[in-house]
Amino acid sequence: GVLIKGGPFIEAPAKLRAIAFDKTGTLTEGRPEVRKLIPLSGHDERELLGIAAAIESRSQHPLAQAVLRAAESAGVKPLPADDFQALSGKGANARINGRAVWVGSHRLLEEREQETPEMHATLEEFAAQGCSVVVVGEDDHVCGLIAVADRLRPQTPHALAALRQAGIVRLVLLTGDNRATGETIGKAAGVDEVRA
Repeated sequence: GVLIKGGPFIEAPAKLRAIAFDKTGTLTEGRPEVRKLIPLSGHDERELLGIAAAIESRSQHPLAQAVLRAAESAGVKPLPADDFQALSGKGANARINGRAVWVGSHRLLEEREQETPEMHATLEEFAAQGCSVVVVGEDDHVCGLIAVADRLRPQTPHALAALRQAGIVRLVLLTGDNRATGETIGKAAGVDEVRA
């Protein structure tokens, strides 16, 4: 099922000395799971999942799919949402029952200037454990945090070790995730460098 056009392209891999890998779905299984829900500002876990699922139902992102699976597993139906807007590389926002709500990354939380020192410490702790965090909020408060993690593929360390034996001297992990999560996965996989 692979067409290679020309002999030089067949010979080129013999000269490779470095290979860069994507994280999600390449070195990891690509099926993140919700590990922990932290409701804030008077919300409970079901409300947190309902708000997040309302917005994430419009996304195909692996983290969004993890939130939707967690909501379904808990029997929480996504709330109806209007005015959905994706925020490229950061998250998304919408309106639920007339209220502006958003989901997004740690970076989006910082940009919105809604982060407290306690939240920052919690987010850093999750990142050090290899978790990505989906932050859920409204205009005037943060509703909660959803920690999501993907598992390293069992064969990844062996495959990377085999590449080293074949002469590859530099293995690099590329991820759109935060540095701490990338470093945790990278260390477990056995790469030389992480670009997050």
